[in-house]
Amino acid sequence: MIILMQRMHSNNILHCDIHPGNAGLTPCDELGVLRAPFTAETAESTHPTFIDFGWSLMRGYHPRGGDDNSAVSWPYASDRILRRDDPYTRADDMASLAYLLLSVRLLNHPPWFHEIQSQDLSEDPEAVIATRARVIGELHAQKTVEDHLLDFVSYATGLAPDEFIDYARWVRHFDEVIRWEPVSDQDQLLRRRVYSL
Repeated sequence: MIILMQRMHSNNILHCDIHPGNAGLTPCDELGVLRAPFTAETAESTHPTFIDFGWSLMRGYHPRGGDDNSAVSWPYASDRILRRDDPYTRADDMASLAYLLLSVRLLNHPPWFHEIQSQDLSEDPEAVIATRARVIGELHAQKTVEDHLLDFVSYATGLAPDEFIDYARWVRHFDEVIRWEPVSDQDQLLRRRVYSL
């Protein structure tokens, strides 16, 4: 997903609405052309992808012009976007990606989701931001999630709007700490990520 984001950003595209519903796996060739439906037989050639570019900015432009183009999925939005700091930047996409990867790792909503559902974002975004920071701190303290993922969350959410994003560093980092092992069932085509704690 980090490589996809780098490609998207290098083409001056900001997704602006990254959350699990807008990311997925698809059997594609290198150009992203769908080859076959997702099945056990096609799993080996599956690639991650972003979908639903309805809120995207291309070279800073959005076809709806004056509409409110803010991120719709606030549990995954960066702190800057929750505060309504404009303009939306690559750093905001990276923060959303970090929250998405954390959710995927936990196989659930972000861990702050249920706690802040009752909070009114428009009235007090700082309370939502503080709750999220506290929950991420608890994940660090309790060792609930691997340090390398929480390090990425810290990096991505700490980026300044115009700061250089070192995509390659994080791709290398995840390649080093995550190894592939075959699933123990009969289908050796399927593989899964195995995280070492």
